[in-house]
Amino acid sequence: MIRSFRSGRVRLRAPSLRAEGALDEIRNMLAAYPGIREIQTNTRIGSLLVSYDPARISEESLHAAVAALKEKFPAPVCKKTGPTLRKAEKRLMLGAALLSLSGAMFDRMPLHKIGGAAFFLLAGRHVFCRRRAF
Repeated sequence: MIRSFRSGRVRLRAPSLRAEGALDEIRNMLAAYPGIREIQTNTRIGSLLVSYDPARISEESLHAAVAALKEKFPAPVCKKTGPTLRKAEKRLMLGAALLSLSGAMFDRMPLHKIGGAAFFLLAGRHVFCRRRAF
């Protein structure tokens, strides 16, 4: 995903940029475009800073390069959900949180632990499914 786009530089940030093997391939794909001056990477946060010569490469060409990257490195596989399923997931998370809180309030540790574990799993799925590769 393009995070910033200025004349002469563009910053991309995506989870797929954290993988060293994929990062080398992405760097080679971008370096093939004429006018690319320098490519700086940060695997810790999944960031790529591309410096380019605006006189040699157009913004449209860079957008085409990012589109090619999106095709080659698609978003993590996560089943898309409709609005009704999203509402159900939110209600399940709320129910798990309330179960955990009520278990803690009334000194019922098994309920507290089960509700907390369910909330943790549902929240983890929510965060994972919202990530996108590009």
